[in-house]
Amino acid sequence: MADSKRHVSPISQVVGHSRNVQALRRALDRQQFPHAVLLSGPEGVGKRTLALRVASELVCGPEDSPSLREKAAQGRHPDVILLTPPEGKKEIVIDQIRALEDRLLAGPNHGHGLCVIVDPADRMNVRAANALLKTLEEPPEGTYFFLVTTTMKTLPPPVISRCHVYRFGPLTEDEFFTIMSSLRPDVKLPPDAYHLTEGSISAMLRLLEDGELHSLVSRLTKTAISGSMADIITLSEEAATLDASTFEQALRMMMNWAAARNRAHQLSAPGKWYRILGEAISHMRINANRRLLMERVLWQLRKA
Repeated sequence: MADSKRHVSPISQVVGHSRNVQALRRALDRQQFPHAVLLSGPEGVGKRTLALRVASELVCGPEDSPSLREKAAQGRHPDVILLTPPEGKKEIVIDQIRALEDRLLAGPNHGHGLCVIVDPADRMNVRAANALLKTLEEPPEGTYFFLVTTTMKTLPPPVISRCHVYRFGPLTEDEFFTIMSSLRPDVKLPPDAYHLTEGSISAMLRLLEDGELHSLVSRLTKTAISGSMADIITLSEEAATLDASTFEQALRMMMNWAAARNRAHQLSAPGKWYRILGEAISHMRINANRRLLMERVLWQLRKA
């Protein structure tokens, strides 16, 4: 492992989550870093960012340049492996775990260690999770796993038991705007940006990339309150053209909108909004028909 005391730590650049940052920093300083950690918390609050910055400490040595460390912190180092669902797929599958096992047997390219970041870990199917468990039980020397998830409910208990668990809360409003100002200093965020995205940096970045999504969500919430059946059908057809990830984000933004209006005492029956939208998000995980799902959501909200 790299002697982390000889250089400025990339971890020091992480905004928020000071308790977890300090705990991980201590483990690095003592050279007693666990072979598997589980980072669990809301989407877009910096779990993967922190995992990558810790990984840069583990795969780089004191002789390595700041530019190489920064590459590692961005996931562009040959010994930092990012495991995600294949493009167009929802799950991490067993073939990916088998390929990972072959890669781990080859050892580090650079010489200091290997880091594997599984994100989102809750998207591993059962066979993939069971295969990964075998590696977690007997990890190769100098190999470290970071399992990143928004929920531990779907992870097998034996996988969780092999990990040191770090729980993350939401970013504060100040932390959210601090991070966004550093990432997009050219953009003036709307005042409700934090509540609209529930403090999720990734959701805010996606929203900035797709201004039409913000417009669509505004029209969906308006229709859910006072729209006609014709409005519901038209907007549901438009929403159905979104890919699955963006469609789910639209549902979450509607939920965040409802939460913000509830805090301002501007929404009746908020509990029904949370239940209806929460159930819709769950149905998205089982490949529901997006047009029919949105029609049902809007009609149920209209009657709430």
